[in-house]
Amino acid sequence: MRGVVSLLLGVEDLEVDEEIGREEPEEMEVVRVFPINRRLVECERVTGEKVRVTVGDNENFLKGMKLRARPPWGSGRLWVMLGKRPRMRGRW
Repeated sequence: MRGVVSLLLGVEDLEVDEEIGREEPEEMEVVRVFPINRRLVECERVTGEKVRVTVGDNENFLKGMKLRARPPWGSGRLWVMLGKRPRMRGRW
């Protein structure tokens, strides 16, 4: 694949960061649900750091719920939730 991309771009020596996308997802706890921006929740990592996680819709999330998320790629600040969203309010 790398050879095809380098031929299409006309670049002889293409450097690719092999570590992108290999970060392990973490389980974290929801500490805040935003009422205005319905695509975000704020979570607390095991280390105590608070991060914002993108979810499809935060309607069914409550404080104290656990979710799995992966770190952002590149220089982004928003983590990305992995797995399905809760079907009912407060329940997976």
